[in-house]
Amino acid sequence: MRSPEANKETKRQRQKEATKQRILNESRRLFRSHGFEVTVREIAQAARVAAGTLFTHFEDKRELLIAVLHEDLENVARESLDSLDPTQTPLTSLIRAARPFFHYYFQDPKLSRVLLRESLLLQDERTQTTQPILQQQIQRYLAALGKFLSTRQSKKPQANRSLLHFLRNFFSIYFFTLIYHLEQGEPQTEAALADLRDSLEPLMESYGFS
Repeated sequence: MRSPEANKETKRQRQKEATKQRILNESRRLFRSHGFEVTVREIAQAARVAAGTLFTHFEDKRELLIAVLHEDLENVARESLDSLDPTQTPLTSLIRAARPFFHYYFQDPKLSRVLLRESLLLQDERTQTTQPILQQQIQRYLAALGKFLSTRQSKKPQANRSLLHFLRNFFSIYFFTLIYHLEQGEPQTEAALADLRDSLEPLMESYGFS
């Protein structure tokens, strides 16, 4: 039987996690409606906590943005990997895997531009502590994708064309396609997927995928 002190500690931990999640949910909503210009005070008020409480969970607004993106992308990555179908060609599988990511970013282009600008593209002392979080997330996703693709090469690739090298090229092409279409007025998932397919097809051929 748990002691009263242990029960109290468990209750406090649940309350702490619930408060953190409420802050994340309100941050996501306000980032979407107001962009990165929303203030920490406004987020705290919306989450019904004091600003000091917010800072016990997150160091600053940038860290909040990173946390929102990280949480969202965990769900999107899971959906992406679940869509992989071994009965489909590797190219079709990668297009299916990319769809949830394009859909996530394109449903709110304004917020997505903020997310990418503030959390992925800036390289300065403010991002050094949070960049590894997203990098590790990307690496885990690519490792899972690589595991799926590892048995799908139907012929020997050209020299110096390792699976790891392919995955890096794939991510670069995907990311460039994402950025390009986000810069359009109203990005469309199907148009982005079509461009991605056109770019990937010759690349995959050179790596022994068919």
